[in-house]
Amino acid sequence: MLWSKISVILAMQMVLGWALGRVGIPLLRRLKTGRYDPYVGDRFSADGSEPAFGGAAALIVLTFGISAAAAVCGGGRRLYLACGFIALATLAGAVDDLLTDVFGKNYGASAAAKLGWCYAASFVCLLICRRMQIIETAVLLPFHLGTIDFGALFCPVMAAAMTALIYSYKYFNRFGTDGSTCAEGLCAAQIFLAGLLFAAAGGVISDDTAQAFGYLAAGAAASSLIWGLAPAKLRSGDSGGYFCGAVAAAMLTFCSELEFAMLLLALPAVTDALCSAVQYLVYRKSRKFLLKGSSLHSHLMAKKWSTYKVIVLFSAMTAAAGAGTLAFAAYSERIILK
Repeated sequence: MLWSKISVILAMQMVLGWALGRVGIPLLRRLKTGRYDPYVGDRFSADGSEPAFGGAAALIVLTFGISAAAAVCGGGRRLYLACGFIALATLAGAVDDLLTDVFGKNYGASAAAKLGWCYAASFVCLLICRRMQIIETAVLLPFHLGTIDFGALFCPVMAAAMTALIYSYKYFNRFGTDGSTCAEGLCAAQIFLAGLLFAAAGGVISDDTAQAFGYLAAGAAASSLIWGLAPAKLRSGDSGGYFCGAVAAAMLTFCSELEFAMLLLALPAVTDALCSAVQYLVYRKSRKFLLKGSSLHSHLMAKKWSTYKVIVLFSAMTAAAGAGTLAFAAYSERIILK
């Protein structure tokens, strides 16, 4: 029954994603270049005039999907809370897109301000989740190690983890405002797979709302690939990285005690971010670069890997991590039932 309802919404998400690109790309391109052309142009070529704000478009598609699902599938409080959190986090990236793409700056908003904004949004979201009794303060560990109850520290610690996830995807998307480090479609493809795997995990633990969110997140990510897969006609921009990171972070708030399993789905982005950190630390110490790029994916691109080959590699990583997530969800069912 759930799938029969969600499948219609997913189809509508895809149509909306296409329509937003068809109407929005010419308008956004005018803001960037000052030139209005009602035609999108050749989908399989890029000329440098392609606008950003891909994450903002994906947020609109997700919001539509959540509004429709809340009306026909239930679970509206949890879905709207997640949507509000994702919107707040995506706003930080949209501001950067506005400054760089529309106003022509070579920098975005203050890094400290964006970090604080994302942490505050995560913290408030968790406080509301606790108030609504959606999640508990205990986190289940693998290998029969029991649980860790964070108590009063749960919200500040988990908010830090959610912020770290947002920033992992931010750098997974691109390094700063450097568009050359972006593999267009990479982040969205991983969130598409992660959403499907999250929905499968929701099925394992019999949580219809988690299932619905996973499918809707996957639908929003898939819709962004219509115009955002390389060569992109609507670039993801900074808003794309923040959107994908916020979706991954929101998954932590859906399944109480299963935060460890949800973190596995973000393994590719976290790995890429760790490579960026190692690259930076090695350079600070030796003034030499360990990688040819600012991150693992940009290193592979510098070694002449195509964008599609990079996407396939990280998609395989997401699938492998998702298998671990499903195994952990099944394990949690046995442990909790005992």
